[in-house]
Amino acid sequence: ALVLALRNDWRDLVAPLVRAGADPNAPDQEGIQPFVRAFESGDEVLAHELVELGAVPGREFLDGGIVQAYERRNFDRCRALLRLGAKPSVPARRCLVRQAAHDDETGFLHLFLGYTAVPDGLLYDNCRAGRSHLVAILLAHGASVNPNRAPFLGPPYGRAVEEGGDLMALSLLSAGAHPQGLTATGAEPLHLAIV
Repeated sequence: ALVLALRNDWRDLVAPLVRAGADPNAPDQEGIQPFVRAFESGDEVLAHELVELGAVPGREFLDGGIVQAYERRNFDRCRALLRLGAKPSVPARRCLVRQAAHDDETGFLHLFLGYTAVPDGLLYDNCRAGRSHLVAILLAHGASVNPNRAPFLGPPYGRAVEEGGDLMALSLLSAGAHPQGLTATGAEPLHLAIV
């Protein structure tokens, strides 16, 4: 009955049918769950309603869907999938936070960082690359300015000074970076900043 109601767009019957015992996760004849059918047709309101009624979006659908939505640069779809539980940083898959930073997609970077922590090393990588605008975004989302990294890499602050990123160095200091310590080349960041 639920599949029939969804197919005929009888939205007002969805909740009563589920409350009466219809399974919101039962696939239709083609093997597609009602949630997936609603979401794929662009009816995010119905998809959310089905989740509230007990539908469980599959992890594969959510995480695969967000990768695909990002590849197509579909911001609204990414946001909808994140709201439903998709993860922008799944270890077994591509980390979309890193990918958005690499692609310089600042809007997506802000979006993804609203749902996950800044990945280890991303601040350092962007200091090294001289990308001060991304450093500012990462700091705004709580990136650790004094990470416990391998000593041979040096702190992000030292890297910013080495790369000539005065604005980056100032941003890192303002966020609480320790000015002491040596850079990867063994120099003192404050000495490099003065010279």
